[in-house]
Amino acid sequence: MKQRLFMVLVIILNIIIIVLHLMGVTLFKCANLEDTFEATIISNVQEKNYVDSYIGIIDGKKYVLYINKDIKFKCGDIVSIKGEVKPPQGQRNYRGFDYSLYLKSKKIFGTIRAKDVEKIGENNNIYYRYLKFVNKVRDTILDRIDNNIENTNSQIIKAILVGDKTSLEKEIKDYFRVSNLSHMLAISGAHFGFIILFCSFALKGLKFKRLRQVITIIIILFFMTLTGMTPSVVRAGIMAIITILGSIFKRKPDIYTSLSIALFVQIIINPYVIFDVGLQLSFGGVLGIALFAKP
Repeated sequence: MKQRLFMVLVIILNIIIIVLHLMGVTLFKCANLEDTFEATIISNVQEKNYVDSYIGIIDGKKYVLYINKDIKFKCGDIVSIKGEVKPPQGQRNYRGFDYSLYLKSKKIFGTIRAKDVEKIGENNNIYYRYLKFVNKVRDTILDRIDNNIENTNSQIIKAILVGDKTSLEKEIKDYFRVSNLSHMLAISGAHFGFIILFCSFALKGLKFKRLRQVITIIIILFFMTLTGMTPSVVRAGIMAIITILGSIFKRKPDIYTSLSIALFVQIIINPYVIFDVGLQLSFGGVLGIALFAKP
């Protein structure tokens, strides 16, 4: 009864958010100005055709930064940018792609096309130091895969292992899509199952069970950051952590409660995440398994 009540409350909250959005209530405000800003880079470079793309934080808000290819930056760099802040365009065609809604689902407030940019320092805040470490580990993993495995296989392994699809060729994506196996290229609960299994063997020498479980939770949180904290990753990570916490506090885990909490946490962080297709498919898939799969 409690599980059903909690799910009903989450569904009602989703409906309220959708109605507010359709009524034009704007939760993201992006000023259309031309000025000089200081931004902290929080992502690795994404190479486009004519410019490089980064995610940067300005005054606590995330923006997409488009910067000329002449200079390269890394996570944690503080840069001074002279450019124009623009809110992203919405739907340009009926039922077409809504870039504005897409960025909102990623909690990104707008885009900045830099006219002049220079590095002015590094942010040594513990959060940015952690992000730098995670990005370094991620780059090391990707480099090792590229150096030891042939191109086509390396693209698939990078997608399956750490969710990196940037180098995946369109033809390969189409093969998986036509075969109805696109979900294999996404980070899912199976990954966290393997992590828990690995930790249970690797840490079995530790005397205290709860210490092993706490270390496992820390590793899960690290893996969530390593794979980009996408909605499907956060969903699987939160459910895995709830299962471990249930063991710690001697409570039997319930899939409906775990799923509802995972959705509720993401909605609290960013209400527009419910428009993310990855979240819809991830939660819909797990809910379908819970409702219709035979024991």
